[in-house]
Amino acid sequence: MKKFADLKIDKEAINMGAEPHYRCQRCKDKGFYFEGDIAMACSCQRPAVLDLKREKAGITPHLAKQTFAAFDVSFYSAEKRGGNKLTYRDNAVATVKAAKGFTASVAAGENPDGLLFQGAVGYGKTFLAAACANDLIEKGVAVRFVVVPDFLDLIRDSFNDQSPYRESVLMQEVKTAPVLILDDLGAHNYTDWSVKTIFAILNYRLNYELPTVITTNLEREQLEELLGSRVYSRLLEMCRFFRLENANDIRWEKRIREKRKN
Repeated sequence: MKKFADLKIDKEAINMGAEPHYRCQRCKDKGFYFEGDIAMACSCQRPAVLDLKREKAGITPHLAKQTFAAFDVSFYSAEKRGGNKLTYRDNAVATVKAAKGFTASVAAGENPDGLLFQGAVGYGKTFLAAACANDLIEKGVAVRFVVVPDFLDLIRDSFNDQSPYRESVLMQEVKTAPVLILDDLGAHNYTDWSVKTIFAILNYRLNYELPTVITTNLEREQLEELLGSRVYSRLLEMCRFFRLENANDIRWEKRIREKRKN
């Protein structure tokens, strides 16, 4: 997708006296138009603006493709049942419904409980968390998407005098983000330092009632054992827990479907 800055007016056509070809007839590729004496931003800039917002939020090109519309519940078994007696598919449908309700409430200026998605690798947790982020960005809400192990590594690197980052700045950006998504909580080494860092983030967001979405492959008992009762207690208070279950890794299932199509 080309950014607005890449758009060019057909200068050759202008020089020849011909009608130039504009990609946007409304603003004539200037990016703005006038309503009376007031300059208005043109909607043709929206794709480029959204790209910039996603980049700032930490949404990679791959994550940008993960939307509610693309979340296919048909990958989840309609026969096999989870611990709550619902089928895997019914659980997935309920989780998507909760995610959509969360983003709608945040966009409406409300302060909903956060969400915590549990499940094994390849069951759609990160996909759904990214879908939340993309939906909120489309709705004009600022989001920060953080992969927990990567963030902890970045914090550690900031202790190096040669690092361009500072721990206080990195922590403040994450703690105060209007909406924070913590992906892969649990996929790192549990040291006193890492637990204290996670606690500081969660405790701040709980105290200031800032919406948070979390993904983890840990069971509840593991969360409490590895992160400690203080972290676990705050997760219970600030988030609603949802479990995604399936018979197979959905990434693998998608590969199989694609091969069958070809």
